[in-house]
Amino acid sequence: MERLPDEVSKPLFLSIDVLSRSNFQIWNHYSTWKKIHIFYMIPCVIVFFIGNALYTINMFSRDVSLSEVAYQISIFLIIIQATVKGILLIPKKKKIAELIEKLGATWTKGNLNEQQIRSKKFIFKRMDFCLKIYYWGSMLACWNIELAPALVTIVKLAMGENTILLLPFGVALPFDPRKDWITYILVYVYEMYSAFRYTYVYIGIEILMVTLCALLSAEFAILRDDFRQIEPESEETNNTALKNLVQKHQQLLMYTQLLDAIFNKILFFDLLFVTGIMCLFGFGATVAGGVVELVNDFFSVIALLLPVLIFCYFSEQVKEECVGIAEAAYDNKWYQGSESYKRIIRFVIIRAQEPCCLTSMGYAPITLNTFSRVVSTTWSYFSLIRTVFSED
Repeated sequence: MERLPDEVSKPLFLSIDVLSRSNFQIWNHYSTWKKIHIFYMIPCVIVFFIGNALYTINMFSRDVSLSEVAYQISIFLIIIQATVKGILLIPKKKKIAELIEKLGATWTKGNLNEQQIRSKKFIFKRMDFCLKIYYWGSMLACWNIELAPALVTIVKLAMGENTILLLPFGVALPFDPRKDWITYILVYVYEMYSAFRYTYVYIGIEILMVTLCALLSAEFAILRDDFRQIEPESEETNNTALKNLVQKHQQLLMYTQLLDAIFNKILFFDLLFVTGIMCLFGFGATVAGGVVELVNDFFSVIALLLPVLIFCYFSEQVKEECVGIAEAAYDNKWYQGSESYKRIIRFVIIRAQEPCCLTSMGYAPITLNTFSRVVSTTWSYFSLIRTVFSED
């Protein structure tokens, strides 16, 4: 990170910091504390996963409310999704480090005109705003889910009501976690700690993906203006300036393809899981037995919908800036250039008309249309579930 320009390293800091909380290090720089942390973190998250799975399975043999079923299945699916995303990203660490280092090495550092500076600032401000909203919104949703049971328990006990000691998650354990206050508090802290490891993986990957998209969008925006402003050269100069821009264009296209190779499978599982999970949380909200359950389900839906909107938007931005290269090259005064100059411009236009963006499994482009389809599909499933259970 020290070798990277500030404009690259500072935006990446949040994602790297969040991922490091689950001991995911892109450059494998593990401190002594991080090495110790691995030894108790891995058993905790594995036991939490198995306990949650067993509890979910056993739930169907007991008489439980529809809201509890919807909530428990949603939480378990989020845990599976975070696990799959983490497993898919681990083998990609070298590629991520390679992409970041290459992007830093070729980053445009100076000699920018006012339009380029404005474009870069706009993209960075939009990225910073979106990621802060997503990060703090997700953390608020997580803290709400994890602290609400404790607050409800304390309030009921303070009012003299008989109540069981509530835990944030359903986890099957070989002992009674409510047998005394010490056991209850230790299990509560354990569940919170384990759940946050999955949370950090889940949101850290999304933040990293969006940040890299924004950085590429900024570089494409600068290159776009360079193509528009460059003056045709004489035959004697061998079109050196134009060829440098073409080389930069090829580099950015390669970086975009590398970014897609890293994240396209993760995006597929994101879209596969998020529709069903939001549908279940939405259904849980309609059959919620209290205000706390309703608030938990509402915040969860928002926290799941935000990253889909954000990564669809920034993938769309990469696509628009990439396609915009063709328009910028056409706006150039190519008609005043030599035949070789015109030939190079023609090749740039042809290549730029093939849009580059993130994809799902390398096939379906991720754009704002993807977000609208996700919302539409979720609403269709939600309506279907409500209809089926209302008839029952």
